[in-house]
Amino acid sequence: MALDGGSTLTQDGKGVNSQVNYTVNSLKLQGQDMGSGKLTLKVDNVDGQAWHQFSQQYSAQSQALLAKPELAQNPELYQQALTETLFNALPILLKGNPSVTISPLSWRNAKGESTLNLSVLLKDPAQVTAPPQTLGGQPGSRGAVPGRQSGDPRWIWRRSL
Repeated sequence: MALDGGSTLTQDGKGVNSQVNYTVNSLKLQGQDMGSGKLTLKVDNVDGQAWHQFSQQYSAQSQALLAKPELAQNPELYQQALTETLFNALPILLKGNPSVTISPLSWRNAKGESTLNLSVLLKDPAQVTAPPQTLGGQPGSRGAVPGRQSGDPRWIWRRSL
């Protein structure tokens, strides 16, 4: 098993690019060879000031949670509140229009190899000028949920396989 990674600054020096590589050379369970795998995770163009703001906000809010006796005495409630705190602070990180790439996630065994490559380009909602778009087209089309309008925030895109 190997794990390595690194970070570099963006060309303008205001952002951070990071990469983590994880390799499993051989996995054996109960004497049976299960194969080997690789994962490369890249997070690019994270705004440095946004990262600092996120870190400060999350740290302060998570410390404040510990001061609440009802949370300090109930690990399940504390974990729920901590998760909510994390998700409330995450939009701050969208300021640099970061991207997240998994390439590759692969697993190889005696029967072959499976590989996944995925890239997600994120946008700061404050910079978006176009109206929101949906994946499924118009209501009543193949991907739409019947009875909901595409502008409805509860509208969900669904596709039958």
